[in-house]
Amino acid sequence: MKYLGMWIDETFNSRVHVATRIKAFIFGYQNLKRCGITSDDVTSDIKLCFYKTYIRPTLCNGLDNVILNKTQIKKKQTLESKLIKGMFRLRKRTKSTQFLRAVNINKVDELIVNTKVKFLIRLVEFELTKSIIHELMAHDPDLSKDNKSLLYEISVITNRQTIYEMIKYGNEIVRQTVRRILKCRKDDEVIDIMEALEIEGENRRIRLNQLLHIEY
Repeated sequence: MKYLGMWIDETFNSRVHVATRIKAFIFGYQNLKRCGITSDDVTSDIKLCFYKTYIRPTLCNGLDNVILNKTQIKKKQTLESKLIKGMFRLRKRTKSTQFLRAVNINKVDELIVNTKVKFLIRLVEFELTKSIIHELMAHDPDLSKDNKSLLYEISVITNRQTIYEMIKYGNEIVRQTVRRILKCRKDDEVIDIMEALEIEGENRRIRLNQLLHIEY
């Protein structure tokens, strides 16, 4: 059943929604492939603009209140890394993390934390939703232990139990992630990849494959 843009089943499991989002993500990517997004003649900026604008949102829709397990997160990350590298026609056996940093795309687990913390902040900014949350927590002490609830997931992420502590430490985790990403983007290897992305045509693909090649 689809409700307010979310696909849910009778057990309120996120499997249906995740499967639907992945299908839409692949469909959107295939459509843009027909528009030439994988062509060497398309600049890196245009490729990434189209990806971030038209494709990635289909994968990330609903992350605010969808609970993903580690397997689902890994599946989404693997798929996204594969398709992003596919846009630049990179070989499968190439480094993903460094490339994602170079193109300034957060990893899925980082995006989830950021999205959920911001969602909780938005909820407590409004008196109605804030009062509902406080009432629920006051009358249902096990709410934060329900592994299908937003509060449970944020409490696990932050290792805190009260709303304001969750927000405080959640924001700190987000800031730490931003600092880590900025530091990584200053790494020599990532800088080389960023410079290679400025190259046009076939030489860009050749250079990126050289830089991202995994040695065994």
